[in-house]
Amino acid sequence: MIHQLIDKFYCFLFLFFISISINAQTIDNIEVSGNSDFTQSEYSNWINLKNQKYFASATDTINNRLSFNLQQNGYFNFQIGSVKSFFSSDSQRISFSVCVD
Repeated sequence: MIHQLIDKFYCFLFLFFISISINAQTIDNIEVSGNSDFTQSEYSNWINLKNQKYFASATDTINNRLSFNLQQNGYFNFQIGSVKSFFSSDSQRISFSVCVD
């Protein structure tokens, strides 16, 4: 009896987490503007979040990865002005716009 309840509980948890992951937004695009010393593809390679599932701290991850790679390339006096998010009309994709000064 208890084993059946435990099995049903695990089945419920599995289905619950599957339903959450299916409906999660996917990061579609990250556009970096301001600093033109690096190409958009270089910024995308540094950030490396395209086509991944959106998570709550994605903006912090973008800031940290940009800051780290700019410093690794000798840029120490920079500011990340803003990270803005834009959801698609069907709410399944999210894009980011980042301003680096």
